[in-house]
Amino acid sequence: MEQGPLRKDSNRDKAAVKLPPAEFPRIATRRRSTWMPLWAAEDVRAQHSASYACSQAEVIGILNRQCADVYKLFGRVMNAIATSPKSDLKHLVSGFDWAGLGKASVVDIGGNIGHSCVKLVEVFLDLSFIIQDIPHVVEEGAKVIKENNEASIANRIQFQEYDFFQKHPVVGADVYLLRQIFHNWDFENSVKILKNTIESMGQHSHVLIMEFVVPEPGTVSSVNERDLRSRDVGMMQLFNSLERDLEGWKAILEAVGSRLKINAVNTPYGSFMSVIDVVLGQLQELTLGDNQGLPCSDAQIDKTNYAIMRDGEAPHPRLRAGYPILERTGMIAEDDAEIRNSKRLQADIFGPKM
Repeated sequence: MEQGPLRKDSNRDKAAVKLPPAEFPRIATRRRSTWMPLWAAEDVRAQHSASYACSQAEVIGILNRQCADVYKLFGRVMNAIATSPKSDLKHLVSGFDWAGLGKASVVDIGGNIGHSCVKLVEVFLDLSFIIQDIPHVVEEGAKVIKENNEASIANRIQFQEYDFFQKHPVVGADVYLLRQIFHNWDFENSVKILKNTIESMGQHSHVLIMEFVVPEPGTVSSVNERDLRSRDVGMMQLFNSLERDLEGWKAILEAVGSRLKINAVNTPYGSFMSVIDVVLGQLQELTLGDNQGLPCSDAQIDKTNYAIMRDGEAPHPRLRAGYPILERTGMIAEDDAEIRNSKRLQADIFGPKM
């Protein structure tokens, strides 16, 4: 079958997509800088394998149901990921000192139909939320929140149409939350999104970025590292984007401007993702694993079933990269448990083997 270019570069024949399937895991577990040259320059969002397969300019067209089979699979993937222990919303609840904000406003940018906000509203009674997304998502979200939640919760959640490539309309919010947004976008577009957000910050505002912070090779188990690198390859295939390491996040902040400071990088126990707390100030040097310690009450810990790393504790090297605590008292049978989780996730997505 004749193939069109997946990227602008004419050397597509060197692309990793030409590798035999058996070689893919080997490539996926390497540094991005090692295997990226096998692909062409990362410059055009629409030039990727998924959009070519669906004959669409952008893979986001999948969400318009033009590729029915792929759309169905995409939905199952998203559902499986959302229910995975590593992506559980309890990590958002415990990854930042929400209680310390007091009475505060939170803007969830690209917040879909509001599942993240509902989790926070249930625990922190002083928070109110504005969920921003594209028009049809906002319409559906407002309906879902009203129908499935008590008035005490629904009344604290508003919806607002917003294109995050435009100037942000909410000025001076206490928190601007961007959860799993940037991994869909390349460097230039990520800078635009963050810049539009930063321009609306107040002096005491926080921008919370909840995303993967890819660890250095060899700092997590081989099972976890293979998963992380494979996700990185997946982002490249789907969106011409990537999962970033800490230096990648710093580069985005530096491109936005020198007014920004990484206040903390918190990787909750059991979470694949980290919460990067960005405030106004000079960008400082941090390494993966820096954790400021979160002053939460015992009641909040009980509600989230989550063991918080206290300030001054020295985490196991694997915990610095978000390796899960399987038992509060030890690191027992980690790899076996990870393999079981991986198999369960595959079954959730693709169904049981025939």
